[in-house]
Amino acid sequence: MMEKEEKEYEEQREEINELKSSIKEKKEWAQKGRKQSVKDKDKYTRGYERDRSSGLASKAKDIEKKIEQMDKKEKPNRKKPLQFNIDFDKIKGSTNISANHLVCGYKSGMQLEPISLHLDFGERIVIIGDNGAGKTTFIRTLIGEQEPISGEASIGSGIKIGYIAQDSQINEEITIEKYMMEQCDEERAKIFTTLNKFNFDYEDRNKQYKDLSPGERTRLKLATFSIKEINTLVLDEPTNHLDIEALEAMEEVLQTFHGTVIAITHDRYFIEKLKPHRILELKNNQFRNIVVENLTQQKEQEIER
Repeated sequence: MMEKEEKEYEEQREEINELKSSIKEKKEWAQKGRKQSVKDKDKYTRGYERDRSSGLASKAKDIEKKIEQMDKKEKPNRKKPLQFNIDFDKIKGSTNISANHLVCGYKSGMQLEPISLHLDFGERIVIIGDNGAGKTTFIRTLIGEQEPISGEASIGSGIKIGYIAQDSQINEEITIEKYMMEQCDEERAKIFTTLNKFNFDYEDRNKQYKDLSPGERTRLKLATFSIKEINTLVLDEPTNHLDIEALEAMEEVLQTFHGTVIAITHDRYFIEKLKPHRILELKNNQFRNIVVENLTQQKEQEIER
């Protein structure tokens, strides 16, 4: 979005500069024509130069009027890229995530086959599969938000998880400032400094959370993650419910984020941006590994068809 606005602004500015150069050129030619020295008896040449100068001056004025009537585009105010200010070298404790014969699901309903896996800190993993296959149930169990049926999940003591679930609108009357104060045990000065880094002005503090766009809510959540020094991101189908602004914010953060990322997504473009180390497919209650290169080849085959 920002790139498009900047391109349109630059194209218009270039057009205006070209028109101004044309105005300057025509005025210079007109001035030279008026000063042209011709013999008095050569009235035809004198008349021609006079008419030519007048025409050039008139064209210059027409161009000036065109510039004045243009709907001028304002220069986009490019914000600094969003990023977490986390010193990953100061993380204390274990930073790995693992599952040991973990069985997820419901005792009287859907159950996934046992899975064992180990995630090193900084690894990026994508989970794909049909809707309703149990992907959300799995990650909620893995990060401790849902009890397993059997087996165990282990989260390192140095892990701080930031979970962005499928969109959940908060309808209660709460301002951005109050939301941040409740979410983050920090001084107001640090909260407002962080909000500014995530493109919220001081005047935005009184906006109601329920009135924010998906993009604004995502930036607000990312701001809380930054203050809490979240080092592990869990994303549940982010491209399904986030608008373009929110996705751009997410992509900006992921570019400089060195922690662990676990993402459920079907979006091939988002997967490419994420650059996962591993992809797991959940099908028929079982997980299987997909080689990242194979996913790219599969995409190319679909394009060829």
